[in-house]
Amino acid sequence: MSGVQPLSALAAEPWRNGGGVTRTLARQGEQWRISLADIGRDGAYSSFAGLTRLSVIVAGAGLVLQDGPRSVTLMPGVAAVYDGAPAWQASLRQGACVALNVMARAGQYHLSARRLDGSAEVPAHAHALVLAWDGPARLSLGLDLPAQAFALLEPGSAARTLHPLGGTAAFFVLIEPLAPIAAFV
Repeated sequence: MSGVQPLSALAAEPWRNGGGVTRTLARQGEQWRISLADIGRDGAYSSFAGLTRLSVIVAGAGLVLQDGPRSVTLMPGVAAVYDGAPAWQASLRQGACVALNVMARAGQYHLSARRLDGSAEVPAHAHALVLAWDGPARLSLGLDLPAQAFALLEPGSAARTLHPLGGTAAFFVLIEPLAPIAAFV
């Protein structure tokens, strides 16, 4: 488990297309990345061919992504999984918002995210990230997060269960590698 880190310690990085800024919370090389994106205006989303994206709006009313007839609605507190390749155009619903984003190599990981208002299982082989956004969160496994802080749980030797012990519900992200497909011989 990495230590608790305040969001204020992270440098803002420009989006690949220059349309906004993001702060990287965790990454594993070119395999996956977890970040927070500040979205202040309508416009293009960066295209990430070969990646699956998951987004959860943590602040603001959300947005709609459009690519021709395809659309994805990003709502507060609700995880949406979508293809990273299209040239998505974002339309804010009611002003600026902040999105918790996960991007991973397509077909190699199962991504999930939700409000952690009950217990959550962390398989031994998975990475998990806990983000306290609205206020402090106290969790089992010795996680005491002030508001606007996060912690990354690295894979371990055994599965773990996180339980909220007090404070505000945090956001919980899980990145699970998919089992390799056995070849027939």
